[in-house]
Amino acid sequence: MFMTHIILNAEGEVMASYHKTHLFDVELGGNDTLKESNHMKPGSTITPPVHTPVGKVGLAVVSFTLRVEAVREGERARKREEKELREWVE
Repeated sequence: MFMTHIILNAEGEVMASYHKTHLFDVELGGNDTLKESNHMKPGSTITPPVHTPVGKVGLAVVSFTLRVEAVREGERARKREEKELREWVE
């Protein structure tokens, strides 16, 4: 089982999907642990943003994944592209 984010089009077809790549596992001390890896499989790729009627949409599972450098770099690249487009339009 994967922790998955999907984007559907107006017809209900899957346009893109993303499987969370970095599962959250933590030892809390004593016998207490939180381990997504006990129940989930990690994904192996980062999905590029998808063109939708409202613009480009990025896929990520909101949680520990947002702390991962590759995902943050993708967000920085998206913001640079957005800024360049705004400057070009003006």
